Amino acid sequence: MKERYGIEDSLHWTLVWTGSDLPESVEPGLLFINEDRKEPYPELILASRYFRSFTERHLAAVRSPWLGKGLAHYLAHAYMEEVHPGRSLGGPLENKWLAKFFRVDELPLGYERQILYLYLARQGLDQNSTDSTEAFTRGTYEAQMRAKSAMQLNYLHDFMGDRKFRIGLSRYLRSKEHSVASFREHMAQASAYRPVDWYFEDLLPSPRPMDFRLNKTEDCPSVFVVGSDAPKGNQFPYPVQGFIKDSLVMTEWMPPQLGKKSKNFYPDDYDRVVVADPLRYPDLYGKNNEKAHGDWLPWRKPLELQLYTNFENPGKHQIYWMPSMNFNAYDGLMPGLNLYNSTLIPKKFEYRLAPEYSTQTGELVGFASLAINWPLFEGKVRLMTLSTYYIHYHYAPKLGYSRISPTLTLHFRKTAPRSPFIRKLRMRNIYVDAERTSSMDNNVMAEGYSVFNLNYSSEFTSILNPRTLRVDMQVGDYFSKLSVEWDQRWMLPNRKWLVFRVFGGWMPYNNNPKEQTLFDFGLSGTRDYLFDYHVFGRSDETGIWSQQFFATDGGFRSNTRLFGRSHILAANLSVPLFEVLGVYGDIGTLGGPVEWGYGVRVAILTDFLEWYFPIQGRGGTFLDRNNYFSYTRFTVDLSIDQIVTRLRRGFY
Repeated sequence: MKERYGIEDSLHWTLVWTGSDLPESVEPGLLFINEDRKEPYPELILASRYFRSFTERHLAAVRSPWLGKGLAHYLAHAYMEEVHPGRSLGGPLENKWLAKFFRVDELPLGYERQILYLYLARQGLDQNSTDSTEAFTRGTYEAQMRAKSAMQLNYLHDFMGDRKFRIGLSRYLRSKEHSVASFREHMAQASAYRPVDWYFEDLLPSPRPMDFRLNKTEDCPSVFVVGSDAPKGNQFPYPVQGFIKDSLVMTEWMPPQLGKKSKNFYPDDYDRVVVADPLRYPDLYGKNNEKAHGDWLPWRKPLELQLYTNFENPGKHQIYWMPSMNFNAYDGLMPGLNLYNSTLIPKKFEYRLAPEYSTQTGELVGFASLAINWPLFEGKVRLMTLSTYYIHYHYAPKLGYSRISPTLTLHFRKTAPRSPFIRKLRMRNIYVDAERTSSMDNNVMAEGYSVFNLNYSSEFTSILNPRTLRVDMQVGDYFSKLSVEWDQRWMLPNRKWLVFRVFGGWMPYNNNPKEQTLFDFGLSGTRDYLFDYHVFGRSDETGIWSQQFFATDGGFRSNTRLFGRSHILAANLSVPLFEVLGVYGDIGTLGGPVEWGYGVRVAILTDFLEWYFPIQGRGGTFLDRNNYFSYTRFTVDLSIDQIVTRLRRGFY
């Protein structure tokens, strides 16, 4: 091809794909041309870029983003399917060992849209396709335009049939008016006797996502009965498809309905049936959409044992495994094996089993968790999670502990989709069984306690000045607590955080003996009696592990070893200066004298890896003390939840 084509050629190719005639100067099957090297670009990202440019120029008047932007991403994937059929999610690496290791060569290229959509939809963050651009957050906008809208257009394409859909799209693109009304009119005319009103009136504005599933199956000598549930509240047709191996041999569209619908299919004509293919349409859970002939359970899938983490494959039951290495001062190195089914995309049921071997005690330790997630698409709660966590390690030399904590977490829906506030309520009951050494005969015995914990958090997710409010209530066998924490941050011109924190708490009662400070407020941090943090030397009074610190309770960076059982009020300030260097200051009281302190802060990674060097406090100057480094403290926080919270700021 000798000529170079510009943006108009994306329109020309679009019209080729939709079955329109072209000027003689334009060749059918036109590829996009690199103006510098004059070679075709098969990559999806470049095709998508051309089509986005096309829609911005030709569909600028379309105010509905699902059509104006969504059509560009739909055409980009249609282009890839037409020019490069069979391209897998591995893209240019699909024949390499890396793609085979992660098994992405088993998934179609279009599944990248499903990944983006499901990540937010399964957290109850799905939105109506008919919402305006101003109603989407950055994350939900990307999920809607790049994923959901394109897959919904797949739905309309398959319902109308390839030829009729191309005709309708071609007429729409050639028309002078580019609007949803015009698009609907041309599609209705092309569809002829198959009405498409349901697509615009029921599917697009629905607040609930699609979730088709095979409900009941019966094997007979000549008949295979498939029952399927239509999503409640969504009355639109859906496809049931029969396959022989990977070849589609039968498609039948079921009429709109509520509840279950049964249909007879002859088993000799296929070997598996799929309802609303979850690799092509925006279906919330794809594991229950398929049944192979002869399966005694509709949800039975081939088992896949995969090293590390893979992308979710609707056609398989995946179990991931990964060797692990853990450490604390009393268990030593702990080699282990993690077995889990969770990925970056939340699932309805998630589990993790992590047995580990303590090289220091010779015992089996580790943790396990089970969680059930219910995304809700109407009402004040968007996601409800019921979970149970169990851990067993040693907290002192030859003394172990076990903790089990059933938990209910409610994630509240935003008052408006673009509201910067994220609110969450966590209710849990923590049961701790810890071994103790008897002072009488030095025998080891078990002592247990339970604590009910109610924690509410409200996070303002601004990128430049985020802030978090936490309200916490604890009621235990020996004590009760109420506390409030305020964490405010400002991004300075050097792109470092100025951090201000305030903490206040009150204990209505504490029946623990006065010499025991386990449940007391700590001016320099909690004793972590709930075992929430990864502490290397939990019981060490001296040495490097005793210097580990978490910003809890009073949050003093110097170790005051002061505890109180009545009330506490404290404030902390961290000021960055240059690169990782900064200064800090703390002030607070436990009801007596006002304590204070300041020093130097080295923040290698804010909140996750920091080191504090005290200079002076109420008790005097630290710099002239013997063994000065024993007074320094450090933070090492390996919490995945905190990392995810940091990464999603400004995204959703």
